[in-house]
Amino acid sequence: MSSRLVALTARRAALQAECALQRDDAALAYGDIEQGVAKVDRVVTAVRRLAPVLLVGGAVALLAGVTLIVYFWDTHRLGASVGVTLVFLLVAAVAGWIARERLHEKPRVLDATRTELTRDVTVLRSER
Repeated sequence: MSSRLVALTARRAALQAECALQRDDAALAYGDIEQGVAKVDRVVTAVRRLAPVLLVGGAVALLAGVTLIVYFWDTHRLGASVGVTLVFLLVAAVAGWIARERLHEKPRVLDATRTELTRDVTVLRSER
């Protein structure tokens, strides 16, 4: 009778852990939405702060490129145009690569906790 009680207790613990994991998934999905909204708010605030600086910087870079093309118009107009275009493309590629790296470096929310709960469920199921 004692071994049956232990087996039933282990089964109950496994079911409770599985239910907790499912509730955790649902809560994380809701939490992910809340965190996503908070992240969007932070991004919007950052864009509002940085937009004037980025616009002025972009205008200065564009005017510098046009100035170089106008300066070399009589002698090397094609070379100046290609050089300015390549510099702009290089800057855009570097900015895209940095943005991609920053997006991919963040781990999932509560990843270690979810892994531990999955291990607990597996261990409890194997004890049956």
